[in-house]
Formats: sequence, C-alpha cells, structure tokens
Amino acid sequence: MLSEVFVAGSDDEAKGYLHTGAAAAGVDAVVETSDLTSIELDLLQGVLREEALKQVLREPGGGVLAYAGDLGPWVEDVRPVLTDALAALPAEKFDQVAAAWREHEELAEADPEDVREMLGELVALAVTARQRRGELYLWNALEPEG
Repeated sequence: MLSEVFVAGSDDEAKGYLHTGAAAAGVDAVVETSDLTSIELDLLQGVLREEALKQVLREPGGGVLAYAGDLGPWVEDVRPVLTDALAALPAEKFDQVAAAWREHEELAEADPEDVREMLGELVALAVTARQRRGELYLWNALEPEG
C-alpha cells in the first residue's frame, strides 16, 4: 500500500489530490509512508488521548471523503482532535507514545525506531497544519499486483 498524510486547507482541496496523491501534486506538507492506515491513526489517537478505540471511532472525522475504487486511491480526513493532540505533543514524550503505539497488533512488526520517526514526522506535520489553519488528510492506494 502507498500512503501519504498531508495538509490541506479544506476537504475539497484534499479531494483534489485523489488521483495523483498530494506529493505528486506538489504539496509541500506531506509525509510519505507505506502501509499507514486510518486504523493505525485511530490507535495513535487512543494512545495520545488515553481513549479506547470505541471512543475514538465516535469522534467526528476520520471518514472517506473521496474514493476511486477497491484498489484506491482514496482520501480520508484525519480527526481534528488527533491533529490537535499531535501538535501539542512535547518531544520528551515521543519515546513513551511511540512505544505505546507500537504495542498494538497492527504495528507489532514495525521497527521501534521507524515508529518513533513516523511519530515525529506526524507531529511536525500537525504543527504545520495548525499554523496554516488546515487539517490533516490520509491518502491511500493499493499497489497493483503484477
């Protein structure tokens, strides 16, 4: 899977990156990853806000905004409360949060340093989103088999 988390000023702007992805469209505030899913972001929100996944899923946001088929790509909005929590996360808590995030089954195979690095990139992106009065969005596409 190909993944990007990016900053956009509106849902409509984010939807405009459906077919190309934000990085290919020239967006400067993008974290390119592989295999980052909305459920992993939901789990991160649970860690940051000390909430059960059921509670996280009740929060506004986190839905598919644009969809181009079963293999994607698709664009989802990231819950604003996650963006706020990331933007407010102090650097001295990165190790603790990354370790707690990695405890979830979905991230169990991930290298601890990669998880910490991803967390740092997401925090920086969330800070940028808040400075620009924008929001975070997730773009995913499955890689075609072949």
